[in-house]
Amino acid sequence: MERRKSIKRISSFLALAMSFTSLSGMLEGCSEKKTPMWAPLKLTEKQRALIRVFADEIIPTTDTPGAIDAGVPAFIEVVLKDVFQLKDARKLLQELEQFNKNCKSTTGNEFLKCTSEQKINWMEAVVIPSKDDHAIFQKMKDLVVGAYFTSEAGMTQSLNYLPIPGKFEGCRKIGEQDKIMIGDRI
Repeated sequence: MERRKSIKRISSFLALAMSFTSLSGMLEGCSEKKTPMWAPLKLTEKQRALIRVFADEIIPTTDTPGAIDAGVPAFIEVVLKDVFQLKDARKLLQELEQFNKNCKSTTGNEFLKCTSEQKINWMEAVVIPSKDDHAIFQKMKDLVVGAYFTSEAGMTQSLNYLPIPGKFEGCRKIGEQDKIMIGDRI
């Protein structure tokens, strides 16, 4: 008999312990938190303009669509918000703003207000790896080029795009002499 009583006591003790943790979790969920668990990344208009100008200077519109036509600035904004960690995205945006300020101290104008020739001269000056602005220039260049060549305009009009595997022919008769088809080539 003692054994049954002890099993009942242990099971009621465990049930009570589990219900207390569940109840405290429910009550804590109803209280207001002072600090948010997640803070979204919000770009200012100046940051958006910097990304837009940077993209346009790296891949301008010529006889093929440029970065602006391909939607690269919007893509970069989505990547910063959804792919980058928040601290890394904020760091990149701070470095981009510093790049803009460094341009002003060197050329007399912010990067946003420079002429196209001044922008090109400034970007050529920071390509040197020993410059402080080289890292942000390389990061932005990688983002712009990657975004451009994954866009439809960049892929179909700037590259020799060949969709693989090609068209689907579900009911094609294969003879003994036929070779295996890969893509749209035999």
